[in-house]
Amino acid sequence: MRHAEALTFGLNCALGPDELRQYVQELSRIAECYVTAHPNAGLPNAFGEYDLDADTMAKQIREWAQAGFLNIVGG
Repeated sequence: MRHAEALTFGLNCALGPDELRQYVQELSRIAECYVTAHPNAGLPNAFGEYDLDADTMAKQIREWAQAGFLNIVGG
């Protein structure tokens, strides 16, 4: 994708933050542009609730930002 001179390159909500972290970290190492990530909380459990709460996700994403892994985050 370097030839396209993209402004950003990112990963979308296929995975939650635990699973997505390794890919965001590697992308931040090799990307020559801004890195974006859009993790999700997974699928609802048998009770229709999500096992990952908003505070836990925010803490994990904050750690990514502090480590310099990403520039833009969404969800």
